[in-house]
Amino acid sequence: MLRLTVGPNGFNALPNVVSIESSACGDPAKAAWTFVNGGSTDWLPPLTVQAVENGDGGRMVYTGGNHGSSGSASGARTAANVGYQVLGVRDGASGWAESLTMLIDNELAAFNTIGQRRAVRQSFSLQITPGAVDVSALVTALERVEVLTDNALQMTTHGYQETVSFGGERMPFGLGLTSGPSATDRASTAEFASAANGLQLSWMDRAFGVGDGRYVAPDQPLIRMSANGRSSKAYHAAVLGTRLALEAGESYAWRGGYQWRAN
Repeated sequence: MLRLTVGPNGFNALPNVVSIESSACGDPAKAAWTFVNGGSTDWLPPLTVQAVENGDGGRMVYTGGNHGSSGSASGARTAANVGYQVLGVRDGASGWAESLTMLIDNELAAFNTIGQRRAVRQSFSLQITPGAVDVSALVTALERVEVLTDNALQMTTHGYQETVSFGGERMPFGLGLTSGPSATDRASTAEFASAANGLQLSWMDRAFGVGDGRYVAPDQPLIRMSANGRSSKAYHAAVLGTRLALEAGESYAWRGGYQWRAN
């Protein structure tokens, strides 16, 4: 069995993946859960976004997720949750369901408007079923902005660090791996596996919204891994190496998801 915990997490206390745990099959109420991965990091992504007008000259950092004004988990908060609904449990706050839907709305500052006002609204719909989470995202400009980076779906890989595949041949796990330049490689899945925990993967719909890679520079990968051994995260690119300009009220979308499979 797998247990996925989602709730307020990280420096900005936005709804996000908190942890993944496993147990032998049986009664979940009596299970002995073992931590697989998680922590104060972000699976639903932060953004690098710049306000075009009336900026304060702040340096380029991620905002939202687990990122404060320092660029890491410190300084001033850069985002706020403004909407959080969990649908599908019949008896209110707890119970059993075949599926759950989570609706999340966050407002993020631009890196050059931290402390002044919000720049974009980030809306997520999570459809949770056994072994899978499907994610739809919509980013709407609240003022004139340019989005420089949107990593879309990202995930920690601890507990699944034996082999990796980006939709092709499986290879030994390693930091800094990529799917290759987007001009020649259209990878849509990142799969990580181990003998102990099975398979964890993330996927992007390449036929929907900006998931088609139109805002990923030709020399940048659609999927990449961090070179940082502490986080060991995998990222899908929706915006990378280019700029996505939005007027107030304009938006863009992407969709994808996560899956887990036992051995």
